[in-house]
Amino acid sequence: MTEKEFIDWGTDDGVVRFPNSEQDYLIVKGRGETDGAVATPEQYNAFALNYAHAYSYGPVMRFHATIGDIKDLIVFRRDQ
Repeated sequence: MTEKEFIDWGTDDGVVRFPNSEQDYLIVKGRGETDGAVATPEQYNAFALNYAHAYSYGPVMRFHATIGDIKDLIVFRRDQ
């Protein structure tokens, strides 16, 4: 995912996966926002603590540690 794709992304646009993972994650943010929560659909639906937080300039952080980069996220866009 590029920085522009991230900024243009909305929660309902689809899901992403981390490399070597089969788990789907939502990026919980509105279009135009430069950061957002990364949560499983179950976490999102239950208003539970999210898995991580992502920033348009690159890092995906979990408990103040970088666990990845948005450029590594694999996008599965919902059909429009």
